[in-house]
Amino acid sequence: DAGGHMLFGRGRDLADVAVIDLNELDGRPAQMKITVLCDVKNPLCGANGATRTFAAQKGASPAAIELLESGMQHYRDVIRAQFGVDGDAIEGAGAAGGLGAALKILLHAEMRSGIETVLAIWM
Repeated sequence: DAGGHMLFGRGRDLADVAVIDLNELDGRPAQMKITVLCDVKNPLCGANGATRTFAAQKGASPAAIELLESGMQHYRDVIRAQFGVDGDAIEGAGAAGGLGAALKILLHAEMRSGIETVLAIWM
């Protein structure tokens, strides 16, 4: 957060993200090829984003959805400012509550269709 404190990783913490500090990130993922199998095409924010599409399914009230979306937009803006990447422009960034964006942007993961990949392996 703005005070330099680590956040807990809850949805309500998104509004408090000031910087994404990768200094203590284990270096091994940078040396691996990470492939994310994902059939969700949702962007991070917006009408089709993670919050507006999936939060109600998880039990969020309309008021909570608005708070979560505001926090997600703030998180997107921090990522855009720090890494120069727009989570709303990445297909699948909204998967798993925004985990798709983190994997793609922070760990340079490749996003692939889950069903197409499984069928290609299976067939």
